[in-house]
Amino acid sequence: MKLLIDGYYLDKPRGMGRYLQELLSAVARYAPVHCAIRVMIPDDTPDTLLVSPERISYIRKKRLPFPVWEQFSVPFTVLAERADVVHFPYNTMPVLMNFPGLGRLFQSRRVVTVHDLIYMTSSGGNFYQGWGNRYRKFCVQLISQYKTNVITDSHYSAAEIKSRLKLDSEVVYIPVERTCPKQFGERAIVQKWISSKNYLLHIGGVSPHKNSARCVQAFIEAKLDGWQLAVLGMPSNCALAQEHASNPAIQFPGWVSDHEMRTILGHANGVLFPSLMEGYGLPIVEAFASGQPLLTSNLPPMNELAANAAILVDPTSVPKLTDGILSMVCDQAGSAALVEKGYLRMKEITSAKMAEKMFAVYGIVK
Repeated sequence: MKLLIDGYYLDKPRGMGRYLQELLSAVARYAPVHCAIRVMIPDDTPDTLLVSPERISYIRKKRLPFPVWEQFSVPFTVLAERADVVHFPYNTMPVLMNFPGLGRLFQSRRVVTVHDLIYMTSSGGNFYQGWGNRYRKFCVQLISQYKTNVITDSHYSAAEIKSRLKLDSEVVYIPVERTCPKQFGERAIVQKWISSKNYLLHIGGVSPHKNSARCVQAFIEAKLDGWQLAVLGMPSNCALAQEHASNPAIQFPGWVSDHEMRTILGHANGVLFPSLMEGYGLPIVEAFASGQPLLTSNLPPMNELAANAAILVDPTSVPKLTDGILSMVCDQAGSAALVEKGYLRMKEITSAKMAEKMFAVYGIVK
């Protein structure tokens, strides 16, 4: 059996790049011996990013803008490789493979991961994000039931996909065994931005649904003497950073490397992730894996993923966010209990479980 995976975003930090790394790591570790794994990647992808090259064969193709890559380069590669199964991990798939007439040229079993449908209604973000949302919205609505299997990240997203697209999907939680290792850097790396011994980490973003402005305001209103807040996921010169430039308690490290991000996370005293809308929420699992107490939203899918292992609050209420932050900092016994529950939660979100579900959807059995 030949499995072909689109690896276009292997070199993308966070989000799609982390999903792909975890996917490749899981399928490589647990693939049946008769399964040949091929991953199509842009020709300039660094060798250092290749996951399990001893188990995966990489096909390098000329890097093109993603829509051109997906709509033209990938289908031709599918035909050339004669793949038994092809996996599209980024919410969309080639349009021509969704039409019954043209689609029948492709005998491969098709699998597409639809992480969420936030882009169907999202109006925030920059020009690039807006253009990407329009592309995804167009493509996802053309996904056909014809030989297509859908994977998603949460039961909340599965319900959304069923309601909006009339498609059934299989829920596969995303582990962080490869992208969030237990080892991280020395405290000196953190001190480039954070001078206080105690600090909290907020993983946010410029999109309004990341809720970063309320999170920062809630931290300020908590009035934690000697504490700082590190805000990742957005540029160091963004509007929110400029608004709080005079406040040394709020630090915006900007775009940091994965190792720096992992180090900032590892040395923190807690993680704040009060997002308004997600398809999954990787920072939740990263907090659990790092042994950090977590505050997140009481909205799905955050409350689904966090279960009873986090402080769940109304993310639209700054006072509720402030109370949650104070509880995390002041109730050390409660925070320690959350950490232990987080470790237990991690036992349900593993590479082995991901691979088992993936191969069931692929139709590849041992």
